[in-house]
Amino acid sequence: MERVRVVIASPLEPELVDRVRAVDDRLDVRFEPELLPPPRYPSDHHGEESFKRTPEQDARFNSLVAGAEVLFGIPEEEPARLAWAIRTAPGLRFVQGTLAGAGQQVRRAELTPDELERVAICSASGVHAVPLAEWSMFGLLAFTKGLPRLRRDAAQRYWAHYPTTELRARRCSSSASARSGSRSPGWQARSACASWA
Repeated sequence: MERVRVVIASPLEPELVDRVRAVDDRLDVRFEPELLPPPRYPSDHHGEESFKRTPEQDARFNSLVAGAEVLFGIPEEEPARLAWAIRTAPGLRFVQGTLAGAGQQVRRAELTPDELERVAICSASGVHAVPLAEWSMFGLLAFTKGLPRLRRDAAQRYWAHYPTTELRARRCSSSASARSGSRSPGWQARSACASWA
């Protein structure tokens, strides 16, 4: 059985690495967290900014990347490091970016047409659709229910009853592109908010 070498090149929670490994027995997933910046919070693909590899760790990381067919994450989330990884790994065929804006990283990496033809690069835009929709909903509710006033009242320890407007039957405009915004209209509809397409 021919195996595909997958190198985790940005911080990732061990349980998520286990999920990648479980996808298919043909995946040879290489994950050495000591070679990556420690994450500051869940889903932090940048990690601690002060992190520096020792020369020995750098050599190990370079060797891992050189043998990759698939890369999860762009090293240090830097366009120059994307170009480095593609030029270091002759067998690299696929890079899974961890940001919705991976296209900007690719553009700034100044890859050659041959490199772009050889390696498929994917963004993580669809992964962020639900969290972005939740933040949108939070913003709608915060202003509909008068969060600035509530905060002022709380700071003054003032607790009077007053009417607020309702989100229901309010008109919302949604301006989003691609998969990241695909959840917004559904969330608005579920909140009984009329929307313009």
